[in-house]
Amino acid sequence: VNESGETPLFKEKFADWTDMRPPTDFSKPVTSGVAGKREQKDVDVNALLKDPTNPADRPVDDGSGKLKIWRINNFEKEDIPADTYGHFYAGDSYLILY
Repeated sequence: VNESGETPLFKEKFADWTDMRPPTDFSKPVTSGVAGKREQKDVDVNALLKDPTNPADRPVDDGSGKLKIWRINNFEKEDIPADTYGHFYAGDSYLILY
C-alpha cells in the first residue's frame, strides 16, 4: 500500500482516520516540475582533454612501477605467475605490491 493511497475499504476500519491532504484533482494538466527544452551546444572534447585544469583530473601515477601479486593460502603468501596477473577469483584473498 502506498502512503496516503489507502483504499476506502481499508480506511473504514479506522474510526478516527483523517486525510492529511485534499484529494488530487486530475482534471487540471500538471505543468510544475517539467524541465524546459535547452539548446544543445557542441563540445570540443579534444580541448577538454588537452589541459586538465582540475588536479583531480590528472593521473596520479604513470603506470611505470613494478607489480607483484600474491594469493593468500592458509595464511601464507603464495606467488602468482606474472602471466595470470589480473585473474582474480571469488573467495580468494590477494596481496598486491606496486
